[in-house]
Amino acid sequence: MNQIVWRPAKEVLDEEDAFAFQSPICVYGSVLYPIHKEGEVQPPTPLIDVKDLPVTQWRKEQEYRRNAPLGARILLRRRIHELAKGDVIQDTMMVRVNEPYEWEMYHVFYFEHEPSPLPLHTKKRKFT
Repeated sequence: MNQIVWRPAKEVLDEEDAFAFQSPICVYGSVLYPIHKEGEVQPPTPLIDVKDLPVTQWRKEQEYRRNAPLGARILLRRRIHELAKGDVIQDTMMVRVNEPYEWEMYHVFYFEHEPSPLPLHTKKRKFT
């Protein structure tokens, strides 16, 4: 017979919150920040402001898509930054991953003329 373990609700909720609010990952296009010979990417420019989602909105976005398959990529927000070298697109995305987090948040930066380093998967629909 298994023994039941009782724990305070606040303790369990704090653990869930710890998994839900990991730091977002920034991904940069190879034209915007070329890779050096050593394989390291240049540090991001401070001209681009990284704006995260509020905690309440992040929770809602996860809740709306709780049945999404692993690997699903969802575009949450697209911003355009005007820089001297051209317009930079910032896609805020969530990607469905396995444990320990259900979702990871990505900020993807790339010039409008280059492909996204983290492209969205789209289904082609057939109509009859």
